[in-house]
Amino acid sequence: MSEEFATQDRVDTVRRKLLRSSAVIGGGLALGHLPYQRPAVKSFFGVRSAWAQPSVGPMCGNVVIVPSKSVQAASTSFSVQNIGLVPFAVTGVSSSNPAFSPVVNLPVNLAPQAILTVPVNVNCTTPGVQTTTVSVTTESEFGSANCPDTELSVECELCCSITPSTPIELSPDFCNDQAGALTAPSFTIANCGDVPFAITALTPSRGFAVFPISPSMIVGSTLNPGDSAEVGVQFCEVECEGDVNGTVTVVTDPATDCGPVQLVGLCGPLQ
Repeated sequence: MSEEFATQDRVDTVRRKLLRSSAVIGGGLALGHLPYQRPAVKSFFGVRSAWAQPSVGPMCGNVVIVPSKSVQAASTSFSVQNIGLVPFAVTGVSSSNPAFSPVVNLPVNLAPQAILTVPVNVNCTTPGVQTTTVSVTTESEFGSANCPDTELSVECELCCSITPSTPIELSPDFCNDQAGALTAPSFTIANCGDVPFAITALTPSRGFAVFPISPSMIVGSTLNPGDSAEVGVQFCEVECEGDVNGTVTVVTDPATDCGPVQLVGLCGPLQ
């Protein structure tokens, strides 16, 4: 065997050992070994060979976390992970949709294998699915980690609830209780969703003379997510036989499935 071929055989043997010791497992790094590239490299004899070249540049990965609901608004989150061997700093987080607001104090330094979870608040102005693309910028002594963009989406829900859910019993004793000696019954309208809505009308089925509603200023007000409004109702039919059933229709903008509120007027004082 010539000296040139013997030397090449030794080169190939070393190459195979390096490749085995630098194995990449499932897209990650084998513990204790550097990540590698396989560029074509000329040997001393002009033979091109794919060597395992160490790469110590920053590497970034991310994963979308299942959207979570908060009391006041829709929210979601995503995470940025340093999957390389070099520390880097997260210096910027931006969203293509201004309704999505990442909540993070920058810069944030990430050591190798460290994970940064970034909450994202969503300002829901209309019901339905809202989407955005989140971009992350990084810096290190070796340059950018090239974090991939993240697609986020949340469903903004429109929800209105009424309590109590059972019919409200009313007595003429509460009619025109100007002195406030008695506590008139009431019901509560709550925004249980992510989208603000306005109360545009409260309409008793038997008219305001029979079922007065207060305060009148509640009509025209806006309930933001998590807000509620208490509405007092009275029964002023003093000449009746048997119970008087009625409802209060709640109209909102945008339209919700709120109400109606069930009322029962009791003829005679409460026992």
